[in-house]
Amino acid sequence: MGGGEVTFLTVSYTMVADVTEEAERSMVFSLMNGGFTIVGMASKPLTYLLLKRSPWLSIYAGLAVLAIAVVVSFCLPETLQKEAVTNDASERSDSEEEVLEGQPLSSFQQAWAQIRAGARQFLNFLHLLVAEERQVGVLLLSLLFTTFGMDAALMLIQYAHARFGLGWGEAGILSSIQDVVDLVLFTVLVPLATRMLLHYRIGSRTKDLWLARVSGIIQVLGSAIIGLAPTPAALVAGVGISGLADSYGFFLRSLMTSLMGRDTGILYTAIGLLSSLGIFIANPLLSALFRRGIDIGGPWVGLPFLAAAMLFAIALSMIAFIRVDDSEDDDGSLRGHEDSVQHVE
Repeated sequence: MGGGEVTFLTVSYTMVADVTEEAERSMVFSLMNGGFTIVGMASKPLTYLLLKRSPWLSIYAGLAVLAIAVVVSFCLPETLQKEAVTNDASERSDSEEEVLEGQPLSSFQQAWAQIRAGARQFLNFLHLLVAEERQVGVLLLSLLFTTFGMDAALMLIQYAHARFGLGWGEAGILSSIQDVVDLVLFTVLVPLATRMLLHYRIGSRTKDLWLARVSGIIQVLGSAIIGLAPTPAALVAGVGISGLADSYGFFLRSLMTSLMGRDTGILYTAIGLLSSLGIFIANPLLSALFRRGIDIGGPWVGLPFLAAAMLFAIALSMIAFIRVDDSEDDDGSLRGHEDSVQHVE
């Protein structure tokens, strides 16, 4: 009912996008994901220790952490710009007036007016994608394909067990390798690449686009190596290479935010909706491919990862035709970022 992880990430990305400069947005997204990775790495041994004591103890600890998170969320300030808040309020008031002119509205009428206003706003957003922001529409569609592909990683341990006969403990080491690669990527490599490109005065939109393309190439290569790996060592190499592409999603998020310039909340809602749709379709599809690969045997056990490589290639071909122009406002934020870096140094 609450939307789970997808809704949490959607709201988090939206709030961060509201308060960050265009030139720094992808780097902030990266550091935020680095924080998620650190928490995830710390939670695994902690969960293990709690489960040794009692299964209920880990559940109670999780509920306590969620309760703290809810309390903290009420302390967060509003990140939406005042102008956007005013526009949203005027749209809601217009819809309420259409329901019953000049008369007090019942709770049902207020809820219906808000639903109509939200639906109208979303339809306007879709019209905007088709009529004006076609490139954003293409980028959104590419995220759907990459969501399919990224879900293949959920089968990594099963694949290692079925293909190479690794024990569950040995196969579980692959998840630890993924976490370490993600941590280095999010906290070191992406910030370093961002600062280097900004230092050479590469515009933020061009930077995000090219980094997304590089990540897409790595996704295709890493998934293909995993699917075709003849030995466990090759599988480990494929996992490491594939992990270096986990920044693809927030490069596209940053680029789409810059291209839209408005309706950020609806944009990230659409991203969350497509992510949920991708997960809904990908899980049974990839499971069917995995079962089929096991039935055939041999290298075909890696069929889900070969399919993922193909889907990543489709997404890469879509963003290969995207063209961006860095505006004067972006140049201004670029100079401000360089000045701040020089001041810190």
